[in-house]
Amino acid sequence: MIKHLFFLFAAVTFFPGCEEKKPKPTPSPLVSVNMVEKKSRKCVSDSVCAEVSLRYPILTGGDNTSAVNAINDSLQKMALAGIVANPNLTIEQAFDSAQVNLFALLQEQMKQAPDWGAGFFKSLETKSLLNTPKFVSFGMNASGFEGGAHPYYFGALASYDLNTGKSVELIDAVRDTSALRPMLEKGFLDAKKQSPADDTLKLSDLLFPEIGRLPVSANFCLVPEGIRFFYNPYEVASWAVGPTEITLTWEQLGSLADRKKWLD
Repeated sequence: MIKHLFFLFAAVTFFPGCEEKKPKPTPSPLVSVNMVEKKSRKCVSDSVCAEVSLRYPILTGGDNTSAVNAINDSLQKMALAGIVANPNLTIEQAFDSAQVNLFALLQEQMKQAPDWGAGFFKSLETKSLLNTPKFVSFGMNASGFEGGAHPYYFGALASYDLNTGKSVELIDAVRDTSALRPMLEKGFLDAKKQSPADDTLKLSDLLFPEIGRLPVSANFCLVPEGIRFFYNPYEVASWAVGPTEITLTWEQLGSLADRKKWLD
C-alpha cells in the first residue's frame, strides 16, 4: 500500500517579547485502514496460467459503526467489480468464482489455439489516498488480460463521509462544477505533452471526434493536495492516449472548493 504522508513545516522566528507561534496539528484519523490481499493461480501448463489477485481495504474504528460498515460494503462491491466477480456473493465465494471462470476461459482459449502461450490474469489494487477524522478516499486500479489485442485497465476513485457512510458527490465538493471544465481540459492536455513548452498539441488531437469538449468526470476523490480526477482508456480518447489523472489543487480551485471543510 502506498500512503501519502504529510509533514507540516513551520518556520518560527524568535524576537524578544514576541509569543512563539505553534503549528496547527494535523487531525488524527478516526479509522484504521487495513488492506486484505487474496491471490490465486491455476495453470494449464508450466508457463500458461490463470491468475487472480485482489487487494482491498477494510476500515475499523471510528465513531459511527453503521457508517463504517456501509463504506466497507461499498468498497467491497467496487473491488469485486474490478475482477468482474459477483458482488452479491461473499468475498471468498466471489473471488473463487472469478478464478474458476478465468481458468475456464483460458482452457477454452487453449482448445481453440493449442499453441497459445500467454496466461490470463485479473488484478485489482487499492490505495488509501486520504484519511481524516471526517473523510476517507481510495483509488482502485484494475487490470487484466483475457486474450485480444492488449490488456485492459481502468481506475476508480471515491471519497466517503465517515459520519454518514455515503460517498461524496462532486456537487457537494465543488460550488460550480461547470467551472471545472477549463481547468480539466488544461490538465488533460498538460498530462499528454512531451514537454511543458510544447504548444503544438491540441485537445482535439487527443479526444474522440464526437466528444467535442472534455466532460467533467464524476470519477474523482478528495486528496490532501486538492481534488483528483481520472479518465479511463476509451472513456474520452483512444487506448493509445492512455489513462489520465488530473489533480486540481486547492490553490487552483480557489473559491470553488472549501479546503477546510474537507481536511480540517
